[in-house]
Amino acid sequence: MAKRKRTKPQMRQLQLGVTPDNSLVVVGGKRYMKQPWPYEVDLELFAHLPFSDCTGDEIYRALNPPFRILDLPVELIDEILSLAYIAECNRGPRHNAGARFCPGKSLLPVCKLFYRLIIARMYSHIHLRDYPDSHNAVPIETKLLIRCLEETPSLARHCTNLNIHSYATASLVSSKIDGFMPNLTNLRSLGISVFFNPDDGMSEYILSLLKRSLPHLARVDKFLLVMEMSDGAIEDWSDDATEDWPEETQQPIPEFCGIIDVLRNLKYLEIHGLNLTNDIPKSLKGSSPITSLILKNYRGDSAGLNEFLQWPGNLEHFALMDTPASTQCYLYDLGTALFSHRHSLKSLEFGNVL
Repeated sequence: MAKRKRTKPQMRQLQLGVTPDNSLVVVGGKRYMKQPWPYEVDLELFAHLPFSDCTGDEIYRALNPPFRILDLPVELIDEILSLAYIAECNRGPRHNAGARFCPGKSLLPVCKLFYRLIIARMYSHIHLRDYPDSHNAVPIETKLLIRCLEETPSLARHCTNLNIHSYATASLVSSKIDGFMPNLTNLRSLGISVFFNPDDGMSEYILSLLKRSLPHLARVDKFLLVMEMSDGAIEDWSDDATEDWPEETQQPIPEFCGIIDVLRNLKYLEIHGLNLTNDIPKSLKGSSPITSLILKNYRGDSAGLNEFLQWPGNLEHFALMDTPASTQCYLYDLGTALFSHRHSLKSLEFGNVL
C-alpha cells in the first residue's frame, strides 16, 4: 500500500458567530462539521468569555465584521478593552496566572489592533512562583511564563511589574533568572519574596540572587524584598524562637547596599526581615537615590540600622514596622541617624516598635 503523502497543515482562521436562532455563541473555522461547536458545551471556556450577559442579537452584531468598535479612536478602543480585560480578570482566582490570561486570549484573535493592545496588558504584570522540594511541583504557568520571557524578548518588554516567590532550598525561578532578566528592559516595579528555614544559610543565597538579577534592571524605581520563613509566618513565632536569630541570615551592609546601589532610578525600597551587620563604608554614605524606605520585621540592632540609614542621600519618608520584641532596636537610638536627614525628611511612620 502506497504511503499517503503528508501535507503541510494549513492555518485556520478563527471565526466567531452564532447559531441560526441566535441562541448560542459558536466557534468554527473554514472546515467544520455540519453543526458548529457551541461554547456552552465547554462550561469552563464559556465562563472565561465576556458574553454571558449579552443577547443573541448583541453578540451577532458585535462578532461579525465589520466591527463597529474599530470606527472609534484607538485611545478609546484601548480604554474599552482595558476595562473589559480588568473586569474579567477580577472574576478569576487571585494569583492564578492561567485564569488571568484567559480573558486576553478570548480577545487576541479578533483583529490585529486587539492583539497589539491586549498583549501589552497580558504581560504587564507577571507573577512567578515555585515551591520547595517537599511540594515536588512547580506551577505549569510559571514554567510557561519563564520559557516565554526567555525565548520571546518582544513579549518580555511589555512587563513593567514582576513578582517572584522563591524558595532557598530549591528554586526553579532562581536557576532560570539569568535567562529572562536581561529581557525585562521596561521593568519598573520588582518584588522578590524568599522563603527559607532559619537553620539554613541565607545570606549567600540572597546576595547571589540579587547580584544576578538587579544589574539588568536599570529602570526599576520600586523594589520590594521579603525574607520570610518557609511557612510564611514569621509573625507567629514566639520571641524565644527569634531571640537567637542565626548569623547566617545576616546581610553585610557593604555588600548588600552595594548590590542594590546599581538601581540608580530606585525611589521606593521596602524590605521585610532585614538583619544587618558591619559598618557602612564612606563610599556608600549618601549614595542611594531612594527617597522612601520601609522596614518591616527588622531583626537587627539599633547600631546596624543607624549605619543603614546613612545609605540614602535624601530620605523623604521612613517607616519602621512590626519589629519583634527580642530585637535590640529602640526608637531613642535612631535620633542621630534620622537627624542627618532633617532637611529632606517629610514623614515618619512607626508601628509596634519599642
